[in-house]
Amino acid sequence: MIALDARIVVRKPTGRERAARFAIRPYPVELECEVTHRDERFFIRPIRPDDEPLIQAFTKRLTPEDVRMRFFGPLRELSHEMAARLTQIDYDREMAFLLLDGKELLGVGRLAADPDFEQAEFALVVASDRQGHGYGRLLLSTCCTMPRRAASRVWWAMCCARTTRCSISPSAWALCVKAGARASPTFVW
Repeated sequence: MIALDARIVVRKPTGRERAARFAIRPYPVELECEVTHRDERFFIRPIRPDDEPLIQAFTKRLTPEDVRMRFFGPLRELSHEMAARLTQIDYDREMAFLLLDGKELLGVGRLAADPDFEQAEFALVVASDRQGHGYGRLLLSTCCTMPRRAASRVWWAMCCARTTRCSISPSAWALCVKAGARASPTFVW
């Protein structure tokens, strides 16, 4: 017979310890909002696990070039596994916002911070037939207002260097700076 002895000391977390958070954060209903942009009404809300079919249909509507820009490679369709990974998030370090016009998905803005909230990666994709209307800036603005993730000192995004489409616009850059973020580009060939 082997006898083991163990002792656990439980105390309240102090400082920036992450022990106080839930293992899985509940859906943040308080982040849902209606916005008016260029005299049109839109709905912005965090992504939910049941949005998987919506994300898969949205990806099918993207041009091959837009798919390559977002996923850094060709993709015929979004697999169940990948769609599940994109829709099942923890809402603490990671957040994805959907921009909806009624039932139609216009774009997705995503922000994922490291465990210490020092750095955050952001990604934006807007429906191919709806680009050039400021929807990307609207999603970026929503991401910038997220208190925890926006407090990250460094924001980063991967861009394809072969195109100028991924360069951040001056107004979007000003929005990042206003939120207190710094950015340094990472280019993928």
